[in-house]
Amino acid sequence: MGFGHIQAQTLSRSVIASGGNSFSSSSLQADWTIGESVTGSFSSSSLLVNQGFQQGPDAAPSNVNKLTKGNIQLYPNPTNGILNLSYTGTPAGTLRFSLWSADGKALNPAWVQQTSGLWTCDISALAPGSYFVQVFEAETVQVLPLIKR
Repeated sequence: MGFGHIQAQTLSRSVIASGGNSFSSSSLQADWTIGESVTGSFSSSSLLVNQGFQQGPDAAPSNVNKLTKGNIQLYPNPTNGILNLSYTGTPAGTLRFSLWSADGKALNPAWVQQTSGLWTCDISALAPGSYFVQVFEAETVQVLPLIKR
């Protein structure tokens, strides 16, 4: 009795979006879509820019860059309203924060620095759902998922 090789499915990259396009030349390829959630990253030396889920073949939608000079924590997560963001380390420049809804809309809540390395934000007025917090440190961006109850 022998067993054969069975392949049930294959995986390929695909994007479902409301719009977008592609451009390529001998030294550049750019693909973009409209309607994706924001994740984002930036790199230098050979220029790598990712935004959304149309990232390189080795990247995954949950891929995030770690900050270069310190560590960041977002808590409590999930939250009902008050959000804490703590940073340990010495930042390479000024830290900046942005909040994005899951459908890619930029939100502008006020971040208040409580002590060195601790910021709070009241998001109690936001609807329950999934959000993303982007933390910018020099040329590095780290994206943290957030759930609002």
